[in-house]
Amino acid sequence: MVVDFLSEVRIFKGLKKNEINEIAEIYQKIDYLDGAQILKAGADATTLFIVSTGEVKLKFTIALINEPIDLTIDIMKKGDFFGWSSFAEPYKYTASAYAVGDTELIQFRADEMKILCEASDHIGHILMNNITTIVSERFYRLEGLLKHVIQTGVEKP
Repeated sequence: MVVDFLSEVRIFKGLKKNEINEIAEIYQKIDYLDGAQILKAGADATTLFIVSTGEVKLKFTIALINEPIDLTIDIMKKGDFFGWSSFAEPYKYTASAYAVGDTELIQFRADEMKILCEASDHIGHILMNNITTIVSERFYRLEGLLKHVIQTGVEKP
């Protein structure tokens, strides 16, 4: 049952059972085939995603010596969420996302989630606190990855 699954998802940690039930009323399940692009960096961010089965690679495209390179910045697994940009201005996705293997996602339209957050200060507070914590951890990991890329790309005398 989706309510049991959502209760275990980190973004919803701290919500009450009745609040999880409210959230479960607005989800949609979407299937993606291996390699399918789920979202594109720079596109309007309107949806929050949670991995139900499979995996999702989050990628940046960077220009290195005028050559575009796709850099995998994170791999989302069961229970992980992405699409946090749908909750923060300028409401543009910051990375592209691709299915790894056949993947099932639970998705929520950001406008519907925002209505729930506005109706319940508790839901809004918990979600924003959890999103902030998880995104902060991702940026910390990304910082380490970028340091590694820069250090390995710098020529030594």
